[in-house]
Amino acid sequence: MPHWGFFAHRKINELAVYTLPPEMKVFFSPNQDYFSRHAIDADKRRYASTFEAPRHYIDLDQYGGIPFEGLKRDFRTDLRSHCTFYWQEEGEKTSNQLPDSLIDKAEFKVWFDTLAMDFYYEEDWLVPLDQSFDRDSNRYGIRIVDGFTEHGVLPYNLSRVYHRLTDAFRDLDAQKICRYAADLGHYLGDATVPLHTSSNYNGQQTGQYGIHAFWESRLPEYFAKDYKVWVGQALYINNVDSLIWTIITESHALVEEVLEKERFVRSVIEEDLQYGVTQRGERLVTSQSDTLTVLYHQALGGMVESRYRRAIHALGSIWYSSWVDAGMPDLHQLESNFELNDIPKKGRIITRRVHFE
Repeated sequence: MPHWGFFAHRKINELAVYTLPPEMKVFFSPNQDYFSRHAIDADKRRYASTFEAPRHYIDLDQYGGIPFEGLKRDFRTDLRSHCTFYWQEEGEKTSNQLPDSLIDKAEFKVWFDTLAMDFYYEEDWLVPLDQSFDRDSNRYGIRIVDGFTEHGVLPYNLSRVYHRLTDAFRDLDAQKICRYAADLGHYLGDATVPLHTSSNYNGQQTGQYGIHAFWESRLPEYFAKDYKVWVGQALYINNVDSLIWTIITESHALVEEVLEKERFVRSVIEEDLQYGVTQRGERLVTSQSDTLTVLYHQALGGMVESRYRRAIHALGSIWYSSWVDAGMPDLHQLESNFELNDIPKKGRIITRRVHFE
């Protein structure tokens, strides 16, 4: 899954620092370079866990149209309602699906939200019974088929990281504050990208493969120097979850325009003029031509700048709200500048284990 280019992710985290009040800048300004450089840590974690990728997107087109009434916007509730449950008897290869009459019981929901979630990251989601089930727990378990996570959990993950950041502020834990603040910036940046809310995330369903990087990497890298990046002071957000879903919904409402405008500009440019060679670091790579890039940006009418600015201000406001919700602890007490070296390296894949809870 592509993402805001490294450039945009880093700039969003960097620029959000300027929105903060002096009481927060005393810690965030000395660590501004950290927030910028570590804005892409969440992407690096994809090498360590197959559960990291779904935290960066949500395929809202799987749940009908806005306002997505099929989603309750609570992670456990939505996960449970999109799973299928089977009795699993010891030594038996076949199993029977649990009836709705059992799944709808309050006791089953408690079992799922507690015991079943403890096994969420196991490769085979097989969960033992508790005393609320009228079956022999030594012979039976329940196998769960997850039909939800694969379609993305971005808004739920944003809420999770927000609460972790709030706990870190409350504990005055400098390392965790930096870690979760940087991660929050990455996921929030993803939430402002329209194609992060669609199963057609890279135009693969409409013959527009590559549009994701075109919109969120090529365009901001080419035009960001002209964007107005002062977005005002951070504001306290009374309901952060509501803001997260508002941003996600805004992004999804733009998906069709993102696709339609790209189709249009390609239709007015000869095919051999649509691509060129661009310098990226020490490499020459093929990318959209300057002509196509300029025309697409113009056709979008300021959309990319608007979402970029939305990400900066929302991030600053959520950082600020997290600090306020933690009781506005005195950040003067924290070590002002340090470095972390805890990013997973490419290697063993973790399947259904750790990280989300």
